[in-house]
Amino acid sequence: MPYRVSLNNEPLVVVELCGTLSDCELTAMNAEVTLAMRHHARAGIKTAVILDCTDAGAISSSQRKKIGEWRKEVRDLTSQVCIGIAMVVRNPAIRAILTAISWFQKEPIPVAFLDTFTEGVKWAIDRCDEDNLHVPSHVRIRLQAGAAEKLR
Repeated sequence: MPYRVSLNNEPLVVVELCGTLSDCELTAMNAEVTLAMRHHARAGIKTAVILDCTDAGAISSSQRKKIGEWRKEVRDLTSQVCIGIAMVVRNPAIRAILTAISWFQKEPIPVAFLDTFTEGVKWAIDRCDEDNLHVPSHVRIRLQAGAAEKLR
């Protein structure tokens, strides 16, 4: 599966893209994330998201359009449950383009475009700390260990 959504580190949610998504896989991923957000909204759970695009493949223009449409659909839900998104993108040119786009397409929550998974974990934990959202020590340790593992 070229994506994985992990809710095992709440209040941090990790979404990993690994390879190239088919249109069906993109639809399935969006549905899975939407379902998780709806669950969090009903339960009153706030989260910070780490979107790890480190190993992601190319996304077609039609898929970019679908992502944009989906983001509009879940905009209110996103602001209700998510305190921020750390988007990990290694390619500096793509990271710069995404940052520039974010200046014109304002998100309802803070979004950071970062170079490494380690930076994404740190940013997401810092957002939780700023919002007084408790991150259990075992989650901090697990994600920091996972970040160190990705550096090997």
